[in-house]
Amino acid sequence: MALYQLTSADFTLENIRRVFFCVDGRLNRKRYIERFITVSIVCLVLALAVYYLAYFATGGDVRLASGVTVSVSVLETVSVYTLVQRRLHDLGYGRPVALAYLVYGLGQSVAGFFLEGLAPDSFPVFAYEVLTFAAMVFQLCLMGLRGVRGDNRYGADPLGQPSA
Repeated sequence: MALYQLTSADFTLENIRRVFFCVDGRLNRKRYIERFITVSIVCLVLALAVYYLAYFATGGDVRLASGVTVSVSVLETVSVYTLVQRRLHDLGYGRPVALAYLVYGLGQSVAGFFLEGLAPDSFPVFAYEVLTFAAMVFQLCLMGLRGVRGDNRYGADPLGQPSA
């Protein structure tokens, strides 16, 4: 399902589940980047829409609107987790690294509530910034590293290359 060759058949619930919420198999760099960007953009637009709907429905309660928006962030985290896990499978790594990323992502979804009001130079804020930077480096590695050539224990090579 390349972004530039979408058809109406690509938008079935089963296809969306398979592409964005499945942990089996492998995912090459190109597909990972395409899907990561797609999830990020869709969830950003959805989060903004949910935030403003909740904000106006509650008469301007920012904290409640932000709390409702966390649900979109959790949905994004779960979807990105499945992409990360399949990308790690392509690199020959298993579930533990992906689970660590899931814990980070879920924590990031609610971290704003705990960090709000803290001094910018406090240790919790510093630790959060370090973890966020590490996650960005991790994502860049996933986007840049070549997967294992040929089949591995997680499935067939997504590029169809024979083993060396």
